[in-house]
Amino acid sequence: MDTSLATNGGLTGRVIYHVTFSQPVQILTVENNLLLNFDFTAVSGNAVGSVLSATAADPSGGLATRFDIEVGTLSGQGKLRLNVASTNLILSAGGNGTAAYSAGQSYNIDTVNPTVVSIVCLNGALTSASQISWRVTFSEPVVAASVTQDSLFLVESGSARGGFASISGSGAVYQITANLVEGMGTIGLSVLPGSGLSGIKDLAGNVLVEAAQGPNTNVDYTPPRVLGVAIKDASSVSSGPASFAIGFSKAMNPTTVNNSALKLFADPLGSVTSSIQTIVATGTNTFDVGTSITAGEGRLGLDAIVGRARDAAGNPLVAGFSEGQTYVVTANPPILGFISTVDNLSTRQRSLDFYAYFSTPMNPQTVVASAFQTVSSLGSVTGSVTKVVPIDAQSTQFRITVENVSGNGSLTVEPINGNTMANQMGQVLVYNPNLYSQAYEVDHIAPTVTDIAIEGNSLTNASTVQFLVTFSEQISDASLIPAAFGLVTTGNLIGRVSLVEWGYETYRVTVDNLYGEGTVALVVLGNGLITDQAGNSFVGNPVTGPAITISTQAPTVLSINPIGTTKTNASEVQFQVTFSQPMDLATVEPSDFVPQFSGSLSGQTLTAVAEPGSTSVFTITVGNLVGKGTVGLLVPENATLTDQAGNPLQSTFTGTSTFDVNRIAPVITSFQSLEGYNPTKRSAPFLLSFSEPVVGVTPASFTITPAGAGSITDLQTLDGGISWTFNVLSSRQGALKVTLNPAGITDTYGNALINGGSVSINYAPALPTVAALGIGGLPKVQVITADGSIKIFQPFGSGYKGGITVAAGDVNGDGVADIIVGVASGAAPHIKVFSGTTYQPIMSFFAFATSFTGGVNVGAGDINGDGFSDVIVGSGLNARPHVKAFSGSNGIAIRSFFAYAANFAGGVRVATGDVDGDGIAEIITGSGAGTRGHIKAFKGGFNTVIRSFFAYGPSISTGVFVASGDLDGDGQAEIVASLAQGSLPTVRIFKGAMIAPHQEFQAFTTSFRGGSRVAIVNRADQTGPVIAAGNGPGLSSQIRSFNGQSTAFIDSVFVLTEFEFQGGIYVG
Repeated sequence: MDTSLATNGGLTGRVIYHVTFSQPVQILTVENNLLLNFDFTAVSGNAVGSVLSATAADPSGGLATRFDIEVGTLSGQGKLRLNVASTNLILSAGGNGTAAYSAGQSYNIDTVNPTVVSIVCLNGALTSASQISWRVTFSEPVVAASVTQDSLFLVESGSARGGFASISGSGAVYQITANLVEGMGTIGLSVLPGSGLSGIKDLAGNVLVEAAQGPNTNVDYTPPRVLGVAIKDASSVSSGPASFAIGFSKAMNPTTVNNSALKLFADPLGSVTSSIQTIVATGTNTFDVGTSITAGEGRLGLDAIVGRARDAAGNPLVAGFSEGQTYVVTANPPILGFISTVDNLSTRQRSLDFYAYFSTPMNPQTVVASAFQTVSSLGSVTGSVTKVVPIDAQSTQFRITVENVSGNGSLTVEPINGNTMANQMGQVLVYNPNLYSQAYEVDHIAPTVTDIAIEGNSLTNASTVQFLVTFSEQISDASLIPAAFGLVTTGNLIGRVSLVEWGYETYRVTVDNLYGEGTVALVVLGNGLITDQAGNSFVGNPVTGPAITISTQAPTVLSINPIGTTKTNASEVQFQVTFSQPMDLATVEPSDFVPQFSGSLSGQTLTAVAEPGSTSVFTITVGNLVGKGTVGLLVPENATLTDQAGNPLQSTFTGTSTFDVNRIAPVITSFQSLEGYNPTKRSAPFLLSFSEPVVGVTPASFTITPAGAGSITDLQTLDGGISWTFNVLSSRQGALKVTLNPAGITDTYGNALINGGSVSINYAPALPTVAALGIGGLPKVQVITADGSIKIFQPFGSGYKGGITVAAGDVNGDGVADIIVGVASGAAPHIKVFSGTTYQPIMSFFAFATSFTGGVNVGAGDINGDGFSDVIVGSGLNARPHVKAFSGSNGIAIRSFFAYAANFAGGVRVATGDVDGDGIAEIITGSGAGTRGHIKAFKGGFNTVIRSFFAYGPSISTGVFVASGDLDGDGQAEIVASLAQGSLPTVRIFKGAMIAPHQEFQAFTTSFRGGSRVAIVNRADQTGPVIAAGNGPGLSSQIRSFNGQSTAFIDSVFVLTEFEFQGGIYVG
């Protein structure tokens, strides 16, 4: 039953659904309640209904397959579908229940009656047309055939009449047109309601049941006409603007009343030229027309042109109008130039005179009182013009008298617009809208005091003060005398009113000769002496103003207190200063507060700021602090530092509380090893001193280099933080450096330590004095230990007499220096190392090819930082200047390089020493015979040269011997050089990077030319390193010892004395 057409169920309000089952089911009736198994679905909208009955279409034996289901009680709008619910009530012949079904067709139900939404007249609210149309809009589409003249009605009033001409449209919108419209009145359209099946219907057949009437349209076929034309200005004009007012019989369309609808006309015998400038509607049927007269004389009028202007209904004007008022245009009409007052401008008189000045002689008969009026402004003044009389023979000047004047404000007179004053030629006075009229200030009100104010401070120590008195109006200056004022005082204060200075409404009153303390207030007396400009007197109750406090008590400082912690390293500190009374902030300067310093502390007062809400308590900032000491504050007697009354501070106040300020950062004053050079211990004490007590020193404050070479123990302070002691426990032999890092170390004021420091110490076994005979001597070696004991042993066979070079160093790392020997000449380059404890060989090798017999020079030192002294070998005579280093731990060659040019064959003398203080020994070489003594230092045993210089002058060619050690305990080894055979026994000491000798001395007498060989050794009876010098050829074998720092001679020892040998000795 699905359909797109709407239905409302027809006359019965019911619809039929056809339901077909797949097999016969029992007959459906109301009585067996089987109709309850049907329900509805609103497919769209809100349509509803109910099942009323069912009729079997093919009944047979109480069963049927087709049924007509009648549905009624329809309401709402939308599509409505009948459903079969899932049930076991409707049974087939076999007793099977019926399945649910909701896919059937639906009715489009519409039971709502249409209504009229709007009726709009397309001609507007007013028309003169013979045909009128309306647009009718329904709430829903309606059947076009039902919209007929029978369902419509024209509502007419007055004589307006018309008839239906056409009906057009479709859906919900239709246009209704009436023609043959005539008469005067209103016509409106009414839509009539239907009844039963007649009338306007929607598509479902619902009938329009509510009538509707649209707005009435006024029908007007009466043409407009001009009622009159009037002039708006004086009837006599010369040139310039002139205005007309024109009125019509009915409301006009203002857009049609324009320049083309109006015209100006002039006297045919005259010569007036003019033009319309403006047309302004002043009502629905009245207009002001502005014109401009450019030249000529005669009459000027305004007329309307037939057919141009139209009324609001569109009817055209049917007749002109030339009977209106006209202007008389003349060349020189009279004007009133100005009006002036006769007496004083400010007055309280009841009768006032004015002078009027005309441009031409006037006809006195026309210049009368009724031609003028009074004008009031700035208040309200009334009065009457009673007479006007000429005051000159020509009648160009007139006196105007105004009587019965009352009120207050400005009063003047002016001619009444439209007056009939004329000159003696009959020309009417031209109204002058810009007329200047001088006014009287009419005043009948007595003056009052509106304010009394203090000029200046309300608190002062002055003997003269001023008050400012303001009146309600300007006062007569002559009436302002001291006698019009009085004083109210408190305390023991006295004074007088001495001077009143004139003003406009505000006046300055001076009170002087003030003496004592208290308050003074000015009183304006109501004794009638003070009058306004009009002569009205100030009388009545006196008026008293605010009081000024007079105080001559000098302020004092009550207290000065530090703000915050009084022990500080801050660059600024603050004091709180409290005065006995409020101070004048403009006089408080930082220079008024003088800091008091002790010690080396200095600074200056930076700011002086009143605390919030107070003028007696100040915060004083003293800053730019430098040095150390205390700072207090003094406020001296000061004539410029005043309280709010102007009294200066007359006594000095010194604060008793101070800040303890230290702006000086602590520094290290001393950092030293208490035992200096310690060849035997692996732990040694240190002393660290500061310029003042410090905190924050911990073992972590120290760095030991090389890394891992030692640790800090037993750190403690001796005297509250100025001096600190600690021990350094070494984990290896050799030099190490202890460095203090300043980070985190401060004095007790919080100032950070500004410098660090370092100390070096050499943790090495004591170096014995080792001696061996030179070429020609027996192969014996003598060892003199630090404690003076002697050991002699023979490292090579008895047949060898080529000399032995020697050195000492802890090769095996047992903490005792071992003895290194090498063949000096005449044999293969054999190297041997003997234990310093057992004197048994622990290492034996050939440094170079066994075919080389030029000898070797030996040295010892830890050049790779492994804790073992390495064996250093330099080639002897007649070979390239070859240097090799052999590891003390395993004897493997770890360095090999040429110290000088390859063609040099004078031999290389070797030693080791930590020249740059990094904890790793450098290889030091000295050139042999044939040179002036070229010395080099190679970084850490590498062939990178970090020192290179000539130890002696160019006249020397014997070559040099070298040794190295930290002689002064500064962590850097010095280089010691001595001359070989053929030169003076001059020993030179070179420090750091200097190429000039730091010290020098003669190891033997200057007459001796055998040269010397040097070594750095230790002796138990000396506190520091010792320089040992052995003689070259020409003396009995001896060793001379010198202090390592001062080079002072210590003693001389003969070695291997059982042999009378003068071939020189080698030392190590």
